[in-house]
Amino acid sequence: TIYYVKISHNSSSPSNLTAVDDPNKPDILYTSMIHSRELSSLMGNIFFMWYLLENYDTDPAIKNLVDNNELFFVPIVNPDGLQWNVLKNPNGGGMNRTNLRGFSTNDPTSNSNYRENYGVDPNRNFNYLWGSAGDSSGSSGYYWYSTYRGPYAFSEPESQIMRDFILARNFKTAVWMHSYSNAIPHPYGGIPTKVSGREDEMARWHQDMTRYNRYISGAQVLTPANGIADDWMLGGTADANGSVGSGQHILATTPENGHYNE
Repeated sequence: TIYYVKISHNSSSPSNLTAVDDPNKPDILYTSMIHSRELSSLMGNIFFMWYLLENYDTDPAIKNLVDNNELFFVPIVNPDGLQWNVLKNPNGGGMNRTNLRGFSTNDPTSNSNYRENYGVDPNRNFNYLWGSAGDSSGSSGYYWYSTYRGPYAFSEPESQIMRDFILARNFKTAVWMHSYSNAIPHPYGGIPTKVSGREDEMARWHQDMTRYNRYISGAQVLTPANGIADDWMLGGTADANGSVGSGQHILATTPENGHYNE
């Protein structure tokens, strides 16, 4: 099960706890822990949710954000990968990144001596630019690699759930929290030289994001990564697999928060 939290000024009525979606307001998506070892990404989203709730009544900027948008948070996109880390390293330090596809004895990629990362990287499993850079760069076709992209695009329950969740809403922007690099890579990770036509918008957005933390941003600040969620959300011209992504042209980005010695 993957849970989400919605924060909005009309997320529920006093007499009915069922969330009410307003079709006239843009939706914003915040996710974390699509990679199950990146706990600081989870804490960033948790702290931000608390900040919104604690400052809504006193900060006009926060009130404006909440009143005029619908904010959706998915704190843990990869829950079984996290649970594996908890089981193996209950005191912290678990380094499994993937889901647990390889743990199933019914799976052709199963291995009786299950090791960390014998699963699929959910953030290499979305169907835009999936596998576009080959095994040597961006993702791997081998199940024992931590960037294994899966047997086919959207093969995994995590990416399927997020796909269906996104397509059912009116997202305009998305922030997929990761760690760590002190950088904000943005589409296209699969082919960093590919042009979307929205580079100026992305640059202005990231200029605001990095005003105080001075992170670097851009499509080429990290090594290529294909089959990733923000590439799929933005989409574009048909890739080599014939996919155009979500078809919703959502501005999405992937902040990599923190550094290994911080």
